[in-house]
Amino acid sequence: MPEQLQFFLKVLQKFPGATIGLLAKEADVSERMVKKYLKLLREQGTIRRIGSNRKGYWEITEE
Repeated sequence: MPEQLQFFLKVLQKFPGATIGLLAKEADVSERMVKKYLKLLREQGTIRRIGSNRKGYWEITEE
């Protein structure tokens, strides 16, 4: 896994219920990159969304 993606995963672990805007700010990337990272991690099965888009959170399924 690329270093940038590992760092993003750590940010996501720290803020599982965060918005895309907050994740972008914390990871120091654009909102578009956050969406790309989330899509990639979902496709790999590394993360999954629990709950709704508004009130849900991200769960890391593997390290």
